[in-house]
Amino acid sequence: MNETRKENGETPRKTLPVLRLTLPLPPGINEQYATVNGRRVSTTVARQFKRQVTSILHTLERQGHITEELRTLLRQHYLTLLLDFYFPTPHRRDLDGGLKITQDALCEGLHINNNRVGHPFNETYRPTTSSFICRVRSRYRLAI
Repeated sequence: MNETRKENGETPRKTLPVLRLTLPLPPGINEQYATVNGRRVSTTVARQFKRQVTSILHTLERQGHITEELRTLLRQHYLTLLLDFYFPTPHRRDLDGGLKITQDALCEGLHINNNRVGHPFNETYRPTTSSFICRVRSRYRLAI
C-alpha cells in the first residue's frame, strides 16, 4: 500500500467527519424517570426530548447533512461525543444529568450502538440561551 508521508516522516491522519448540531437542553436527571407500579420508566419529558432529537436528525438527513456514507463511517469507528451546554444560569442545574439521555437519543436517532461512544464527554458552561451544541466526531478504533 502506498501511503503519503509528511515531511517529518509521519503518516498523515485521515480527516474524519464531524456532525455538529444544536439541540434543546435535555431534561435533568430527576425529570427523566418515574416509578410506576414499582418500575422505573421514562417520563413524558424524557420521551419528548428523544423525539425532538430524532426530528432534528431527520431534518438534517433531508437537508443532506446526514448521508448514508456518514452513517456508515459513524458505525465503523468509535465516536467522541462533545457537548457544549448553554444554560441561562448555572444555578440548580446538574451538568452531567443530560449526558446519558443525549447519548441515547443521538445513537438511537443515528441507528448506532451506543457502545461506539468511546471517548469521555466534554461539557462546558457558557451563559447564553437555553440550548446546547453537540458534535459527534469519528475516531479510528486504534486511537482510543
